Amino acid sequence: RLFSAEIPRGKGSGLSAEKRRQAEEEQRRKAQEEREREANRRAHWCSMSSAPVDAVDWGNVRQVMWCSGGMGGALLAQIGDGQAVAVKPQGNNAVAEIVASE
Repeated sequence: RLFSAEIPRGKGSGLSAEKRRQAEEEQRRKAQEEREREANRRAHWCSMSSAPVDAVDWGNVRQVMWCSGGMGGALLAQIGDGQAVAVKPQGNNAVAEIVASE
């Protein structure tokens, strides 16, 4: 045996059933709040209309959000109050990615 230390035996973690219940309830509350924030964020971006990338006034960008996935993800940029554009950062493998998708 590599590890032969005794594990102390006792009355458990020391948390009462009430404290454990409160901690679990707090975790559930925080998880629900995070789900609501994510749903609001998704609804906000889905409410945007698309903007042509070649006509974007980049000085009017209000906020950005990184979206992972695919071949490295993309950046969503909110333009003004109601438009958005998706921008795909191009790295050293941009040509290989385009050829691979063809």
